Amino acid sequence: MLRDGIRGVALMSNPWRRTLSVRGKRILRDEERIYRHVRLIRATGCWEWQGATDKTGYGKFRTADSRRMLKAHRFAYKLLVGPIPTGLLVLHRCDNPPCCNPEHLYVGTHAENMRDAVLTGRIRRGEDNGRARLTEENVIEARRSSKNGEGVYHIAARLGVSHTAIQQILSGKTWRHVADDDQAGVACCATVAAL
Repeated sequence: MLRDGIRGVALMSNPWRRTLSVRGKRILRDEERIYRHVRLIRATGCWEWQGATDKTGYGKFRTADSRRMLKAHRFAYKLLVGPIPTGLLVLHRCDNPPCCNPEHLYVGTHAENMRDAVLTGRIRRGEDNGRARLTEENVIEARRSSKNGEGVYHIAARLGVSHTAIQQILSGKTWRHVADDDQAGVACCATVAAL
């Protein structure tokens, strides 16, 4: 038997089985353990993770030979589909964070994940964001005032926000989804296409 450095824990010598033995007692293989922690939701087809989760609802899973926690959906993808290419994320088609069904999982970039989050409403923009201090009308007003020559600091003071917030609006870093009256419709379509 091979020792893995943890007191009283030894890996079985068969390399094809990831079975742990702790003080002579057999522990389930990772494949068996992951199936024990999912529940099939017939209505959606999701395999919902029933084990530990992180604060965002994603399942957490510790493999038998690992000391760190892995995301359950990533582990399920690796196990049942194949390796995850470097730099890519495992995304959900079902928008259900605890889902581990490989048919609901696919790999994609961070940009694809953010685009999907905006389109499905997982990310709240503008007034829909509970922390927003401005309204769409305020944003349009700030843009108009800037075009008319009013300074960023004056606009910020009048609207009760920081000058940085106004600079980000004017540079298009924030509130991009809000079109000016003269750009109505055109900018909204361009923003969605850019996502």
